[in-house]
Amino acid sequence: MAAKYSVKFFWIIKVMVYVFKILGLATFSVENFDNSICTWAVDSSNLGLAYNILLSIALSILTAVSFWKSVSMNYDNKSSLTAIHDAVLGLSVSCTAWVVIVSWAFKQSKAVDIANKMLLLNFYVTSKKERSKKRTFVTVCLYVTINACFWIYEYIQEIFRPTVPTLVFIYFTVPYFIVSSFMVEYCMVVRLIIKEFEKVNEILSDYDDFRTNLYPRTQFLNYSNLEAFFSPNNSQLIMLQSVHKIRTMLFEISSDISDFFSFPILLCIGTSFYAILTHVYYLITPFVAPNAVFSLPLFLSTVLLIIVIAYPIVLLVYNTEQAMYKAKLSSRVVHELLSKTTKPEIKSELTEFSLRILHEELNFTAYGFFRLDFTLLHSMLAALVTYLVILVQYSG
Repeated sequence: MAAKYSVKFFWIIKVMVYVFKILGLATFSVENFDNSICTWAVDSSNLGLAYNILLSIALSILTAVSFWKSVSMNYDNKSSLTAIHDAVLGLSVSCTAWVVIVSWAFKQSKAVDIANKMLLLNFYVTSKKERSKKRTFVTVCLYVTINACFWIYEYIQEIFRPTVPTLVFIYFTVPYFIVSSFMVEYCMVVRLIIKEFEKVNEILSDYDDFRTNLYPRTQFLNYSNLEAFFSPNNSQLIMLQSVHKIRTMLFEISSDISDFFSFPILLCIGTSFYAILTHVYYLITPFVAPNAVFSLPLFLSTVLLIIVIAYPIVLLVYNTEQAMYKAKLSSRVVHELLSKTTKPEIKSELTEFSLRILHEELNFTAYGFFRLDFTLLHSMLAALVTYLVILVQYSG
């Protein structure tokens, strides 16, 4: 099923897709069927698959060439412990980026299926609140822009004040830029899911009184035959059943998204945590290690790098928490509607809807190891302090 959007919106989306394509994070192609009102859909691309395979090979070559240079390079406050950190961090970031690229290559069909389902869902339910649409679009663009600006600043800073050999700098930053962009991409997709849950909740909230023949103010298309039913002949029960089906479809899409990103995001978060731990240790080394040299520019640069690494994790946790909250909010709205209606057929449908929501608990996890919510940040902070104490004692 294709979706209709303005030409301007279509080309903005296409540019963003090509940016992610360069990083190996969008192997599919976007097809346009009409030039006036863009009717478009997502399709598999053999060229994207081949590009990702070549990119993974190039990343492997970069790792093989740069690894020993990264281990043998000299810098202030270097020790055997920091040398081990450099080796482990470099390999873990490269391996994580490699897994992300390969995952996108061989799970392309699943990504295409998810993308087309989201387009289809957006075609079924379209909010009339244009400001809300624009706000969502601006938000996802900001996610990408902020992440890109962080890394552009890092590259500019290295150009004007080099601290490590160029090849080593590329070895550490390019793979991690892919990793952070992958997490930001996940944030963007979850943000779109949040918007869809808000639409469903908006439709349900518009049922103020079942004793009247009021219909939702949101433009709503029939799930089964795609016919808009704003006419008085269409019953509230049919509309409620259609909302029920769309809410179920939205939950299934959300679960597919969680499964698609699940294993790579586990590696991304693990690598990010180790990178933060390593750089925080570098940060405090001048204050805890004997004969260590303190440099203010290096200190500030390290603080900024920690922020750059932590940014996509915090962003991802915030968005998944919001998505889970919006999904649970549907249950509250349905319960409120149950207390308002006296019609047996409406009450029966709402009861079934409520039971379905009760069994459809939305969770975003990292391959089942932990949930992507605010408790993850608490756990990471506690683990960070624990490991820092161990590292400081070991260095002492």
